[in-house]
Amino acid sequence: AQDPAIQRYNNHHKLIQEQNSLNQNAQDIRQQIANLDAQIQQNQNIPGASQQEIDMRNHELINAKIQYDNQLAQITQRLQAISTDLAQITTHNPNWATDQQMGQQYEQELQNYNDTVDRNNAQTDRINKWENATKSIEEINERISKRDEVMDNWDEDHKDKFMELMAYWDMLETGRNSHMGKMYNWKPIKAGNAQKKFDGQKQTIISDYLSGYSYAA
Repeated sequence: AQDPAIQRYNNHHKLIQEQNSLNQNAQDIRQQIANLDAQIQQNQNIPGASQQEIDMRNHELINAKIQYDNQLAQITQRLQAISTDLAQITTHNPNWATDQQMGQQYEQELQNYNDTVDRNNAQTDRINKWENATKSIEEINERISKRDEVMDNWDEDHKDKFMELMAYWDMLETGRNSHMGKMYNWKPIKAGNAQKKFDGQKQTIISDYLSGYSYAA
């Protein structure tokens, strides 16, 4: 972009844009001046109006016209300067054709670069969205797994503690007086051996009893 040829090409482009904008502004201002002239002329033809009344009506219109005239003069002066600058770049420049080729090539390369950046940004955006979606799915699956685990263990984790206490109590009481209970040893076996035998069976005994227990039992 620091190449003199490309600088001249870019300056030419900017000057042309400014020239077109100023010409449009000048056209709009000329139309505003024409409208003011028409209003001033209409005021001259008001039936029965004195010259003092007409001058009062035209005072603000004339001031507005003066401001527009000043703006138009500044635009005209700038347009003349632009024409001189454009002539230096084109008419008085023997290498203008080469400058145009280099400038157009630079514009194309810049456009290609910007297109590549846009594609890369779009791809990055898609990757970010995919990663975010993947993370969201993983979080959802994790919540589903935790929910399933809670549901699977619901009965175990939400036992009726009162019922469980009653069941243990009833189990301990069952057969205590009749010498029939599984929790008691009435046979002539040494206490140590009996305890060892019971330890190997107690979990099964307890589980079987609780599985079939109810308040009505």
